[in-house]
Amino acid sequence: QVARMLRRRQLNEQLSLDLPATIEATVAAQGYPHFRYRQGDRVPEYLILINRVAARDHQAEWFSQIARSFAQSDLFVQTWFYNQDPRVCRSAETGEAVYLTQLQRRFSGHRLIILGDGRRLLDPLTLARIRDSELKVPADRDGGFLVFKTLAVGDVIHVRFRVRQASYGRMAQYFSEDVILDDDVPVRMSSYHLIVPTQESFRWITTNWTVQPTKTSTVYGDHYVWTLQNAPPIKKEIGMPDFLDVAKRLQLSTMQWSDIVDWYHDISRTKARKTFEIAELMDSLAPRTASLDENEIIRRVYDYVTTNVRYSAVSFRQSGIIPQQGRKTLITRIGDCKDVSTLCIAMLAERGIPAHIVLVNTTISPNAAEPLPSTDFDHAIVRIKRKTGPLFMDLTAPDIPIGSLPGGDVGAFALMIDPGTTAPMRLLRSIFPPTNATVKVTMALDGDTATMRVRHTHSGSAVAYLRTSFKRETDEEIIKDWTESLAYEFPDVQLSQFEHNADDPSSNALSFGYDAMVPRHVIHAGDFRIVKIPWYSDYTPDASLSAEQRTYPIEREPNLDTVRETIIIDMPEGYEPSGLSRSFVREHPTATVRVNTSVNGRTLQIDRV
Repeated sequence: QVARMLRRRQLNEQLSLDLPATIEATVAAQGYPHFRYRQGDRVPEYLILINRVAARDHQAEWFSQIARSFAQSDLFVQTWFYNQDPRVCRSAETGEAVYLTQLQRRFSGHRLIILGDGRRLLDPLTLARIRDSELKVPADRDGGFLVFKTLAVGDVIHVRFRVRQASYGRMAQYFSEDVILDDDVPVRMSSYHLIVPTQESFRWITTNWTVQPTKTSTVYGDHYVWTLQNAPPIKKEIGMPDFLDVAKRLQLSTMQWSDIVDWYHDISRTKARKTFEIAELMDSLAPRTASLDENEIIRRVYDYVTTNVRYSAVSFRQSGIIPQQGRKTLITRIGDCKDVSTLCIAMLAERGIPAHIVLVNTTISPNAAEPLPSTDFDHAIVRIKRKTGPLFMDLTAPDIPIGSLPGGDVGAFALMIDPGTTAPMRLLRSIFPPTNATVKVTMALDGDTATMRVRHTHSGSAVAYLRTSFKRETDEEIIKDWTESLAYEFPDVQLSQFEHNADDPSSNALSFGYDAMVPRHVIHAGDFRIVKIPWYSDYTPDASLSAEQRTYPIEREPNLDTVRETIIIDMPEGYEPSGLSRSFVREHPTATVRVNTSVNGRTLQIDRV
């Protein structure tokens, strides 16, 4: 029984990639990579130290027999002996003598069992662990990483480091910082110190906690201190907001949003100048004699850039801040988000359509409060000033319907680089066309076989993933992939045809459909016939709702705004539906579900929105 308990697997300290969760999160984000990790487990290993004071020590021999029985019970055991002082040990197999610190390094992942007297590890006056030179364990260091292998309750980690940073250029006169003071472990005390020239003005805010800084005068300036004490750990909960949204943060800034707008406008506007190469391209892409309206010109520019310029963010090619010349991006046909945005602006300028860059921070949750001004942005898109109203466009996302943005951009924090802008904005979902799915399934039952005709119509940002996948595959490859996908729910399914309009660039909606035959779909249960309804979106239990108590709210970002499904089933002669509600409505501030069921002769129709 003891051996079984000792064999229980233990959690690894390191995280490993959770491939199914990563695939699910990436699909939900319309193809944008979202990596998910999980904590693995492993078989425990044991280091047993036995106190042996003499060669014929009967107690030590008894302990040794216990250790051997553990090994015979498939436990991984290393046995060492010591004589009163565990700080010097000898191998049970070779007699090799080593210090305890060497065993710590050699068996750092093992669980330690001491069978005997361990008082030599304690100070006789304080009963605290002795921390003499033999037991001080320095961390393994690799660049900026420190690894402590043998931590125990009561140990203290002491880390001292210094960071020096210098800025240059126009923005060097400003300062901004975002600091997290708590962690996923308990924090006894955490403080942030700032020394600024006397009378220097700056703004600061705290998130998820309230504190007033102390202020003292020094020869170097005013010294401010923000202190957090006795903060509980941030414990992970399923479905909780991002760590940054629940952490206790301190933000400081000497900037105004207008300072950032004016600075970035000045360094980027020269990169979007008209050139001969861009003018020549636009003459072939959108001839002035073609009498094209601005929407068609915008669509052609978007299609050209997303099709012909390859996205790249290689550090030695692209600057982290300053975009390339539009001409250079056109010639090399490679660039990152700000490069392709600049090229798009230059191309539209050739036809008198004004546009400007929008800096985006995709890491700030849509539900988070507005941060203080800083240059902390990780993406760039374009805002076009159409005559019929503004239009946002992401030139790194191909096959998105004009007017929509990919899911990673929607809800993001944004700053328009347009002179006169004094405040940021949110790329709210309400600004863009809704992402909807309409599905109609017509099913006929013949014996135990079901034949289905399925038709889909999708709009909004969800179109991109489907359109791109359809365009990249042949008809045979599409049928093969969809057959394999449907087979998880309908074994032995056979697709007879598949059609789509992914190659029609003028359509903002994507339609596709297929005909399928499913053998042995009808299950017999006495006088009943059981048929699985082929819903497009199944309702499954959400693990985040199962907790009896929560500390943090549940945050969900839907990838679809509305799903409309119609299921029509041609029932066999002499049968009628059983157990179906005629209609019901479930309403909640986050979503509404409406279901209506009707029967007309042998035809059963279920509508769900």
